Amino acid sequence: MSVAIALQNVSAVYRLGGKPVPLLNRANLELLPGRYAVVAPTAADQTAMMDLLCGRRQPTGGRLRVLGEPSYPIGRLAAFALPVTGIAVVRHLAALFDLNYAETRDFVEDLLMEDRQHMSRAMRHWPTDARRRFSMIAGILRPFDVYLIDGALPQASGDETFMRRWTPLFAARCENATLLMATRQLHIARAIAQGVLYIADGQARLCDLSHLRLPEAIQMDAADPVERELDTLDQEFI
Repeated sequence: MSVAIALQNVSAVYRLGGKPVPLLNRANLELLPGRYAVVAPTAADQTAMMDLLCGRRQPTGGRLRVLGEPSYPIGRLAAFALPVTGIAVVRHLAALFDLNYAETRDFVEDLLMEDRQHMSRAMRHWPTDARRRFSMIAGILRPFDVYLIDGALPQASGDETFMRRWTPLFAARCENATLLMATRQLHIARAIAQGVLYIADGQARLCDLSHLRLPEAIQMDAADPVERELDTLDQEFI
């Protein structure tokens, strides 16, 4: 079986609050295709790791190889806090992915349902939940080889209809793809993943879920969600 993701002596450092934070130090790992939870001591570490995996940032040393094309992290809101309209973003995505613009816009607006009323507004003025739904739709506009989820997915009572429509479309996209979901909630990891990509102490390790025991400091439950929006984080790679 082909290796989906390979780290070869990978080092990486990011900035948080203007200060350098080490992420990886000559880390080595081979990850086979499958479904994995990405777990780290802090939410910023997880976000930094997802940036590496999607190619948004490059390592400071070594080589990171991803088989095929990764998606932009689904649920990440910073990229959609833009001073341009939703219509303009759809037009850009259609051109980027070589899709028919009219069909792409119809697909987006159909899934947005009542949120389609915001399409002519600058996205930075959209309600947060509407931007999150838009980011999730953008992640399934075309097939990817590796799907990344980094951010809280809709859980509010008004989102059941959206999730019922989006989930089977996403599942179909992921059927023959690798999925990595950043989470610090162990029950979520056990529900969706066959293993855990654990980032800590400068290393990346693959852990068996049945034997995983995380430090108390990173145990969280659904009543204490982590919001990881980059527009509230001063985070840049060195």
